[in-house]
This record gives sequence, C-alpha cells and structure tokens, in this order.
Amino acid sequence: MTLSKLERVLLINQLELRKALTKSKDFDEAIEILEAGYEIFYEEALGRVHDPMAEEDCHFVLEVLDMYRAIEGFHEAHPGDEEIDKMYAPHFRGFDGNNESAHMTFTRFLINDQRKFTEQLKYEKDTDSFNSHWTMIPTYRAYLEKWKAMKDRWNLTREQVVEILSSKDAT
Repeated sequence: MTLSKLERVLLINQLELRKALTKSKDFDEAIEILEAGYEIFYEEALGRVHDPMAEEDCHFVLEVLDMYRAIEGFHEAHPGDEEIDKMYAPHFRGFDGNNESAHMTFTRFLINDQRKFTEQLKYEKDTDSFNSHWTMIPTYRAYLEKWKAMKDRWNLTREQVVEILSSKDAT
C-alpha cells in the first residue's frame, strides 16, 4: 500500500484527534508508522479498517442465521430431542475465526451490535463468541440447499430438521 504525503498527514491528524479524545496511547505506533513512512507497516497501522465483505457473503450469513432461526423455532417447540441434539451442528456454531473471519465478525456485528438473531445469544459462550474453530461454510451450504427446497421452511417438522442436519457436506 502506498499513501501520498497528504493522505498520511490527514490520517495522522485523524489519529491524533482520536488519541486526544480517548486519552489513549493506542494510536502512537500507527502515528509513528505514518510519520516515518514505513510502507511495510501501513496495513498494520490501518488494521482496524478491513477489506469490504462481498454482498453475497453477507447474504449467505443472513441466510444461515435465518435457517438457524427456523431450526431454533423447532427446538423451542420440541425441547430435549436427544437424537437431534446429538447431530452435527444442531445449533448455530458460528464460523471459523481463522478461515472464515469476515463471516464470523459479520455474525458478531449482527447479533451483538445490531441485536438481530438474538435467539443465538444463548450459544455465544459455548461457541467462543461464534468462533467455530472449524470450517463451517461447506456444511452450511449443504444445510441451506435442503432448507431452501422445503415448502414450509419456517415451521419445520422433526423430519425436516433431521433432513437438514443430515445433509452435512463431507469436508
């Protein structure tokens, strides 16, 4: 990444303002990197600004959370179904923080910041704040394919939940 002197000055000014407002030294290193022109560390200095997440990936996360909202509706109406509880990912597990980090952070934003899909909050602690520590996208794609093909996918029967959770992609 390259930045012009003007861009660096503007960024330094913004960081200085944030530093003054927060009374924090957290911005000192980024300011020094920009002042000295250490291009190799620009990405690190601007690390809080992520690359954009593709709209289709955002829709995917929303669809996964919609599907789990429907599955959660079944769980609430039929608590204690041991066979379903023993299946792979009977509750939303989140996304892998190493390989699906944009999906995971978007999930956290939706649930914790925007307060959407709050029915998933009860699993936050068990899922390490929606970090599955395992690649989940292929599994969720397989689940979604089944769920989307169902006629009344918002009032799932036990058989439909079993069908969805049995469609785990072999990854």
